Amino acid sequence: MKKTHLIICLAGLVLMSCNSLDKDAVSVNEKHIEDGVEEMDSITPEILGVVDGQLKKNLIYKGDTSVLIFDYAFYSEIDFAYKDSVNSFIRNRYKRDNGTKSSWDSVNINEGLFRDYLQTFSDEFYEFSDGEDEMIWSLECYVSIDDSRADFVELDYGAWSYEGGAHGNGFSQTLIFNKEDGQRLTLDYFFTDIGLLTRKMETVFRKNQGLDSDEDLDEAGFMFRDNKFHLQNNFTFSDQTFIVYYNSYDIAPYVFGPTEIRIPLSEIKHLLKRDI
Repeated sequence: MKKTHLIICLAGLVLMSCNSLDKDAVSVNEKHIEDGVEEMDSITPEILGVVDGQLKKNLIYKGDTSVLIFDYAFYSEIDFAYKDSVNSFIRNRYKRDNGTKSSWDSVNINEGLFRDYLQTFSDEFYEFSDGEDEMIWSLECYVSIDDSRADFVELDYGAWSYEGGAHGNGFSQTLIFNKEDGQRLTLDYFFTDIGLLTRKMETVFRKNQGLDSDEDLDEAGFMFRDNKFHLQNNFTFSDQTFIVYYNSYDIAPYVFGPTEIRIPLSEIKHLLKRDI
């Protein structure tokens, strides 16, 4: 899961000059020159039918360069229903309607989907920039697939972008799909008692935030529905830990930042329906 990585690594957003691009930092398989903009691709060997790689595109404006980045992943062949579910979600999430027939416009997607996404972001910047002293836009996206589990597959995706205004915005999301039928899985697939799990996680949350057990959440600055702590289906299991993640604005103002709640699986093992 890349949530912590996203918060730490993307906080200092990528704004650099053309000469600062470290071409030795990636394995460059292809180099495209289009309208004076350089694109670089890095593709890793295929594992378990998952293709992943990295696309970079330079956005140039008034002598400044912002490197748009997309770390992508998708299934190369659809031989199980869950792979179709994952690919379909990725395709629908990142398809940009630019009025043209793209190279990925078929049953099996390819890296053209993500190349189009970066291109459209770049086109929109040039369309909306007014020629004034405007900050150049930035974008870093990722999609990753964890197919190492026997019963389910995890799809992680997120981004950090700056598109004008006072600050940039980021998000990180995890979706879990059943390998048997490709359906998306929620908390009740894994846990026997969501109410008890919620109370345990609230105790951790309040401790992390320095809140008393009966302290009012609204008055503390949080925005939980009906002023009651709740879990959401943005969660994962990592290193024998159960993690629930809230993006900025999910439960608190932007200034609070994202919120992550962790609890060892050993403390909630009695609530699990199955081995993790």
